[in-house]
Amino acid sequence: MKKIVDIRNESGFGLIHVLAVTLIVSIALLGLFMSIEFARGQADANYHTRSALLLAQGYLEEIKYNNRNNGVYTRPTVGTLTTTKTIDSNKGRSVIATITVTSSTTSNAFSVGLNRYRDGAYVTVSWKEKPTVDMTNSQNRTRSIMMQEDYYWKRSGVDVN
Repeated sequence: MKKIVDIRNESGFGLIHVLAVTLIVSIALLGLFMSIEFARGQADANYHTRSALLLAQGYLEEIKYNNRNNGVYTRPTVGTLTTTKTIDSNKGRSVIATITVTSSTTSNAFSVGLNRYRDGAYVTVSWKEKPTVDMTNSQNRTRSIMMQEDYYWKRSGVDVN
């Protein structure tokens, strides 16, 4: 026996329904991929910040090591320095940081009490994030951190400036 198909039957999906579902799924997938890209960009930025912090800490530790034998009556010696280092190199996209070391040891010391003074060593690390496909401009900007180490010393009977 042959079954007769009625063309006027409206069961099933129409073209409008299929297009609507395709549009909804496309928007959901676009949102998912945008959030993944944003998370990747934030992870890269956090990695660069952590690398910059480690670089700055290394320079401060070197300054502490070089001044380890100073007595309480000696100002620390900190050389001024500006250099560049690569903090990330991934798939041919290098992120270069500029490191600047300065101090207050060449000017008048800050008095914190009777014959007690404070000098500071400052390390600033600046870098520019590489552009991403992120819709915002938050990751395509220059970022920087500054770390400071304070040195306290006493003034002896002789003027030490």
